Amino acid sequence: MKELLRWNKINLCILSKVKPNGRVSTKGTMLVIEKDSYFQGVWRFLNGESRKEAVESIKSIVQVAIELSQCIMNQKTFVDFVESKTLDVLDFKLKCHQLTEIAEDLKNGIVGIENLIIGYKNDEGIVAQFEVMIRSIHEEVSTIQKTIAVACEKYDHDHPDTPIYVPLEA
Repeated sequence: MKELLRWNKINLCILSKVKPNGRVSTKGTMLVIEKDSYFQGVWRFLNGESRKEAVESIKSIVQVAIELSQCIMNQKTFVDFVESKTLDVLDFKLKCHQLTEIAEDLKNGIVGIENLIIGYKNDEGIVAQFEVMIRSIHEEVSTIQKTIAVACEKYDHDHPDTPIYVPLEA
């Protein structure tokens, strides 16, 4: 899972750096921001890349981040902590840190998606897919923040002498 978290973090970071009207190349396992040139369309055609592939790759990156966060929140040690069955505070804090990073990376990725929307403004289908991705990101970030907040509040209530601190803002 560590390598998948790293791969996802890098791709979301690359996505966050897309400029307005930018394009990404999706061949291989990592996103690449394309350089602006007159031959950009020809280059994409010769390499067999299309808008659809770009959208599917970005959708996959966003979906992997969401699935990773849900996996972390559904791990037995995390659920047991939230339900006060165990008191593994260090494991809980590690998982909260991972969740907070995923939420931050997803939010940062929205910038790149919004900039891609500018470039694809004449393609309603592509724009709609990007808008759905943005909504999904907002929903997942909200879920992550609420889950961490509820768990910390419950722990602090059950253990008033040793409050737990986990940063909630991503």
